[in-house]
Amino acid sequence: MENLWAKAHQFILNSVEGDFYLNGNEKIYVVKRSPKRIHFSNGKIITIKKSKSGSFLYFSGKNTNQILRDIEGYFLMIIHSQNVFF
Repeated sequence: MENLWAKAHQFILNSVEGDFYLNGNEKIYVVKRSPKRIHFSNGKIITIKKSKSGSFLYFSGKNTNQILRDIEGYFLMIIHSQNVFF
């Protein structure tokens, strides 16, 4: 099985305006994107920072972990909906 936690990170790093994920029945869109910040339609913001050595990027923000878990859950829902047999 693929690593959904890493895939959620990649989704955020590669996101552009208009990309979305589902959280329950609500679509959360990327409404604004700059090299250092991503603004979501629910008012949450993720800041992308570089380490002091500059060797890696990391996310900062009040709700960053929750957003990552929500995106991970969205990917899991997609996987399960594709594997439903009636």
